[in-house]
Amino acid sequence: MSARSLPRILAVAVWLLIPAIARAQQAAPIHLSVDASEASRGIWHSHETVPVSPGAFTFVYPKWIPGAHGPTGPLNNVVSLKVSSGGKEIDWRRDDVDMFAIHCDVPAGVSELEISFDFVAPAQTHSLAMVTWNQLLVYPAGKASDDVPFLATLMAPPGWTFATSLAADGPPPSAHGVGGDQPVAVKFQQVSLTTLVDSPVLMGQYFQSVALHPGQTPAHFIDLVSDSKAALDFDPKMVGQYENLVEQAWALFGCHHYDTYHWLVTLNNHGGGGLEHHQSSDDRIEENALSTDGGKRRLANLLSHEYIHSWNGKYRRPIGLATPNYQEPMKGELLWVYEGLTEYLSQIICPRAGLVSAED
Repeated sequence: MSARSLPRILAVAVWLLIPAIARAQQAAPIHLSVDASEASRGIWHSHETVPVSPGAFTFVYPKWIPGAHGPTGPLNNVVSLKVSSGGKEIDWRRDDVDMFAIHCDVPAGVSELEISFDFVAPAQTHSLAMVTWNQLLVYPAGKASDDVPFLATLMAPPGWTFATSLAADGPPPSAHGVGGDQPVAVKFQQVSLTTLVDSPVLMGQYFQSVALHPGQTPAHFIDLVSDSKAALDFDPKMVGQYENLVEQAWALFGCHHYDTYHWLVTLNNHGGGGLEHHQSSDDRIEENALSTDGGKRRLANLLSHEYIHSWNGKYRRPIGLATPNYQEPMKGELLWVYEGLTEYLSQIICPRAGLVSAED
C-alpha cells in the first residue's frame, strides 16, 4: 500500500463507520402530521410534506412490517389519497404490479409534494388507541429506512394521555401526555423512518404510568390504558417483580442498548398479543388482566417475551429478517431464532423475577 493511497482508504473507512441514521440527519426531513382526534371513530388523517426533485417520482406504502414477518401492511384501509403542490393537484397512478407503489410526475420548479390520505379501521373502543406509524405514512421508493429522516407531529384526542419512547421536541404538555377539552399537537424530535416505525404511541382516556427503579438510567415504564379506570389498579407488589425482570434481563445479556424502555399495555377485550420494538413494546391483553391470577401470569409472559425481543430481534436480528426497508421481502429461515429463542429465554427469566412460580 502506497502512502498516496492511504488517505483515500481512510476516507472510505470513515464513511463506512458513520451510522446511516447520522447520514439521515443531513437529508431534508419528511414532515408528517397525524391527526388522531377522530381515533375513537376509527378515522386517522395523515399529511406529509415530502422533499422532491422535478421528474418521475415513486412513493411506497410500507408492506413488510417488522415483527409481523410478512407483507401485512394494511393498504386496504387507506382512502382519499391526494398528491398536490402549491395547492394544485398532481395526477398519480398505482403501479400495475406492485400495489404498494404510487407513481407521479413532479412538475418543473417543484421541490416539495403534499401527500395526504385517511386511514380507516373500525374502532373497537372509544377510549384508547395505538398509533402505528407504518399505517400512516408513505416514503420514497428505493430508499433505505435508515436514510429517510422524519419530523412527526401527532394531534391527540381531547382529554387523552399518551406514552411513547419517542422524545418530544421541547417540553410535552405534561410528563407523559396531554389533557383538557381540546386536541393538542405534540411534535417529536427528528428521527429516521426506521426509528419512527419502531416507536408506536399509546393513547387513552384512562391512563396510568408505572415507573420502575425511579431515577435509574435508562428509565423503564409500564404504561397502561384501558376502557375503565378500575382496570388500571396495579398491585404495588408487581412493581418489584417487574424491576426484578429488568435486573434479570441485564444479568442474562450483560448489556443494555436502549435510551429508555416503555411497555405500552392495552387492557381491553378486543384482541390480544404483542409486537416488539427496540425501546418499547405494543402489549395487548384482556381488561381484567391485573385483577386475576391467570391474567397476571399471561401479562408476565407477554411483557417478558416482548422485552427480550429488544435484544433478540431488534438489537440483533437474524439474517434474512434484517431488510433495508419495508418493501423488500423478509426471509424467515431463522425465524425460530427470532421467536423460538425469545420464548425460551422468557420462560427462564419470568420465574427468576418472581413473576410466575417455578411450577408455572
